Order: sequence, then C-alpha cells, then structure tokens
Amino acid sequence: MYDRYKYSIETILTHLTVCEKRFSEIQTAHDFVASEYGTILLDAIATRLQAIGENCKKIVQINPNIQEKYPEIVWEKIIRSGFHFTSLRKIGL
Repeated sequence: MYDRYKYSIETILTHLTVCEKRFSEIQTAHDFVASEYGTILLDAIATRLQAIGENCKKIVQINPNIQEKYPEIVWEKIIRSGFHFTSLRKIGL
C-alpha cells in the first residue's frame, strides 16, 4: 500500500524542505509585509502549506487507518490548514 501514497509522502517532504528554506530568510512576522519580496515569500510558503494539507488528505483517503496507526500526527489540523489557505486566497488575502 505504501507505493500508493509514496509520491504524496515524498511531495510533503519536499514542501517542508522548501518551507524551511523560505522561513530562514524571515526574522519577524513584519518581514512578510515589509517588502514585495516578503509578500512573495509568504505566498510561496502558504502555497506549500496548502499542498502539504492536500497531500495529507490524499494519504488519509487511500488509507483511513493511517490516522490510528500514527496518532501523534494531527492529520485533521494539517488537512484543514490546507483548506484554510485556499479559503484566504478566494477572498483575496
């Protein structure tokens, strides 16, 4: 079954690595709005977090029991955070 969601796991790891790199350039929350570059970083990070949520959702759909197997992962919060970023984009934030 792992092969069915291996791509999603690899994608999540890639997104986390990129987010970590993007965040390394930010010292305070104000850095996100202090320049156009900061806004671009914020958008890039939000997009990656959304993709992480979507990939977690795919994994849970493929194997609903995975939530019980790994209860230390807050699956629903991760999935909802991806939805939250999508909602913010729809209203123009």
